Amino acid sequence: MDSEIYSPFTITTTPYKVVNSQEIPLYVLLPKSLPRGPRPILVHIHGGFLFAGNALYPDWSTSWSRSYNLVHSAIRISANYRLAPDANGLEILSDIKDLLTWIENDLAGYLESIGRSDVVPDLGRVMVHGESAGGYLAIQSGLMRPDLVRAVVAAYPMTYIDSPWYAEAGEKHRS
Repeated sequence: MDSEIYSPFTITTTPYKVVNSQEIPLYVLLPKSLPRGPRPILVHIHGGFLFAGNALYPDWSTSWSRSYNLVHSAIRISANYRLAPDANGLEILSDIKDLLTWIENDLAGYLESIGRSDVVPDLGRVMVHGESAGGYLAIQSGLMRPDLVRAVVAAYPMTYIDSPWYAEAGEKHRS
């Protein structure tokens, strides 16, 4: 990533899922000064109203989360997911579930494959955060996998998606 905000990190990418021959990528951001041993995991899910966005879009990467990564020497996972209208809500939720499964089952092996076997993902310290649609998906991740997700930070999440504003077609007016 060319953005200066990511300069303190080493960034690698790998698919965590393949749907219809299309790889869905995630990005592993490791602080360049990452110490050996067990490290907490911070999972970032991007916003975009489930219709837009990218996991590494710099304008949607909050400074507090990057600071948290560096202060706590955390492993950051930023993942893409399928977007509406090409995918429906259940398919998007299945992407998040599969992301968490990848973290649980494959992250350690991936770190070893990129030459970082000295870094051990601490699966007892997993926090998921996101903004807007990402906040909604962060909340859902905690509900889907309370055995794995220990903390959720949801900034201005979509929470009333069954309200007429979201659920019914038509022109929208703000009061």
